Amino acid sequence: MKNQILFIALMLLTWNVFGQDISSQKKPKKLKEVQKIISFHTDRYDLEIDKKGRLSSLKLKNGKEILKSENTKGFYLNLPGEGEVQFTKFYQNEKGFVFGTADKRFYATFSIEAKPTYIAFTLKDFYGDLPVGGMMEFKVVVNHKEIKALPYDYMMVEKNREFKPNVIMKFDHLWERYQTNALGGFTLYTFDTPEEEDESVMRAWGAEAIPHPKVKGEWNYERVVQWVDDWKKMFADQSVMYIEPKNVDELDAFEPYLKMADVTTINLFTNVWHGGFWPTKRLNWEVDGVFGSKEKLKAYSKLQQEKGRSLNLHYVSGGIGKKDPQYGNKNLSNELADWVDGTLVEGIGTTETEVYFKPKEDWYIMPESMKENDIYMGRLSTPSRHFFKYNYLQVGKEMMDIESIESVTIKGKRLWQFNIKKRGANNTEVITHQSGEEVKGIVMPYRAVYVPNNNSALFDSVAINYAKLLNDCKISNALFDGAEIHDYDGPWGFRKFAQRVYENLDHPVVTRTSYGREPDAGYIEYRINSTKELMQAPVGDHNHGRPSLRLEGKSRTHRAEVRASSNMLAAHFMLGTQAASNGRNFSILKPDPMFGIQLETLKEYGRTEELLGLLPKWKEASRKLSKEQRLTMFKTLKKFKGRLTSKVGYELREEDDKFLIVPLQMMAQNPEDIKDLLEKEPRTQLFHMKQEDGMYAPKVEMKFGEAKNLNNSYKAQAPQFVLRIMNGNESIENPTIKVGKTELQLNATVQQEASATQYLEYRGGEVVKLYDKNWNLKKVIEVTVKGGFEAKEGYNKVELTSANKATAEVELLLFTEGTPIVVKKDMPLLW
Repeated sequence: MKNQILFIALMLLTWNVFGQDISSQKKPKKLKEVQKIISFHTDRYDLEIDKKGRLSSLKLKNGKEILKSENTKGFYLNLPGEGEVQFTKFYQNEKGFVFGTADKRFYATFSIEAKPTYIAFTLKDFYGDLPVGGMMEFKVVVNHKEIKALPYDYMMVEKNREFKPNVIMKFDHLWERYQTNALGGFTLYTFDTPEEEDESVMRAWGAEAIPHPKVKGEWNYERVVQWVDDWKKMFADQSVMYIEPKNVDELDAFEPYLKMADVTTINLFTNVWHGGFWPTKRLNWEVDGVFGSKEKLKAYSKLQQEKGRSLNLHYVSGGIGKKDPQYGNKNLSNELADWVDGTLVEGIGTTETEVYFKPKEDWYIMPESMKENDIYMGRLSTPSRHFFKYNYLQVGKEMMDIESIESVTIKGKRLWQFNIKKRGANNTEVITHQSGEEVKGIVMPYRAVYVPNNNSALFDSVAINYAKLLNDCKISNALFDGAEIHDYDGPWGFRKFAQRVYENLDHPVVTRTSYGREPDAGYIEYRINSTKELMQAPVGDHNHGRPSLRLEGKSRTHRAEVRASSNMLAAHFMLGTQAASNGRNFSILKPDPMFGIQLETLKEYGRTEELLGLLPKWKEASRKLSKEQRLTMFKTLKKFKGRLTSKVGYELREEDDKFLIVPLQMMAQNPEDIKDLLEKEPRTQLFHMKQEDGMYAPKVEMKFGEAKNLNNSYKAQAPQFVLRIMNGNESIENPTIKVGKTELQLNATVQQEASATQYLEYRGGEVVKLYDKNWNLKKVIEVTVKGGFEAKEGYNKVELTSANKATAEVELLLFTEGTPIVVKKDMPLLW
């Protein structure tokens, strides 16, 4: 049945659904057919379009023809049910160049202008009954890899941003152009060096209809250059500490820790500055939470600016809380995102639970179920998605919870019948409704928030007020978690929202989305090579390439599991990935939601000063690494499901005149011996990072009385270890680690703790340190070494024993080290 619904939806989209009534459009006038080749000349290439509107030549200034004309399509339409429809007519009029289809159904009018470093293609008008789902595209194929297009705005999509040398631009949702939406456009440029590319982008940014921040005076190339310089100064160092104060009085107590970490930015998660995660009973942009008011947040931001720091805020995009005081409850807005609209056929009182509905357009698709995913519904041009819930019906100012939907015929008219599970849903008032009243099926992502309609004043209001918050408090990021909530009718919705925010910012920001990258509209800084150099840090989600601080306890995301407190070797690995990537983000956070580190955690973790102190040390060492040294580190990294992994974890050690970056490898089991484990988690024997729960150092799970064969990848040496003793009730007398015929014995008894783990750490010498579950030092234990305590190169039999034959379970991190990378402290800073 699902496939049948999809087929019907596609048939309807193909034959009956049009974005704009043809009667409201104006056909282009005074068209003159182009009779000869039209040439456009830049300082870097020349372009020719023949009299049928086809690209016929693209030559570099050295005379080299790079156009693959047999694969190049220029402008064309991609229509549901028809496929590709070529423009074969080419005209000129007072508005510019007009591309037309052979049947004269569609006309696209462009301004095409050659500038010194690019050619600008600006859509001025589109005429025709463009079906919902229909798109206009542009494709050029060349044999020169350094050719790119720069899209203007949210209407445009680069279909091949990462695939050279093709350029394929898509005019997305062009059928909604009549709702004051942008028409779109792009520039086409070639380059031989990164500097030439930057000039092309920056000159286009200063001259074309490309979104830019809200600045005083004229926006032009000179202002672009100044803006980019300011941006680079602001974000030369992007080191962040996520904090979670319980109240404003705690803020001062974080100051010593911020200094230890030498961070330039403080991150406040949604629960800190807004209160909760999703908006509920507050305006989307309202400051509450710990601060209680925007004035207090602004004051704290100003204080941090005086100390050379800025604030970042976590933000969950433009959702409207169910109990929003201005747009929810009894004030329910009529500008919420909907999947279907129409009118009430029969009036209803306060007790009726059957609502008879006439859709505004006959072609709207009635779903058979409110719980299906990946089906077309109502008037939406994209299939339903699992995180969107469609079971709310808005009738006037009342919200109703839909139980089911069915098609009925009343007095010869085919109608929709909504069967209501609850009247007055989401704290709205149950009221009577008259026949003819407006009815909408409301979209609610994650059952958490409403979303403003993409073409509404409410949409603009939310975006502008968020930007105003960032401006007033001088927040240094524009973050968009939950970006997908705006994509109820396609990805253009979020692009438009992000662009609206960007156009109203008055200062430089960094940005990130829940898609793991910057938005695709606005934020041109992310397209400029000289600024992209500052964004090499492997930061996607919160825990990507950044160490974390946690105490031992239950995971927030895997609640049945107890996670260990932060491991210093894993922290070194995370910071090493920053250095290897030439990153600027030597940061720290809590590894799970809400990601801010609490004051109690900083006090209770036994190695806080050591852990925070790693950030400035790694930062200094990284700034002095040569390209060859950085490449040596980078070559050890591999990606697995978008995150970095490695057999090698680099540990930074400081001496008076130099840093030593020491490669460490855990002595690992033979993969053949742990096939099942590796099949379940291929990263088991690798340093790696997780979506949440943070950083991971490889370990071997075993128990006393057990032996395993472990491989030493370096030359023969005395191994070092961290032994996590799991909770239990055993005494372990003279715990001993045997490696081959050598051994290291502790001259003490270690008692397991019933509800917490402990750590034994050996870093060479004659003592082992015993720590509690959160790395507070409990005891220093002398050791006896027999046979030199040495791991030969290759596999070694490793056995854990004790004088009383204990069987306590442990996690063993047994490691050896290779030749260090030496970084002299008197080397010049590279950034």
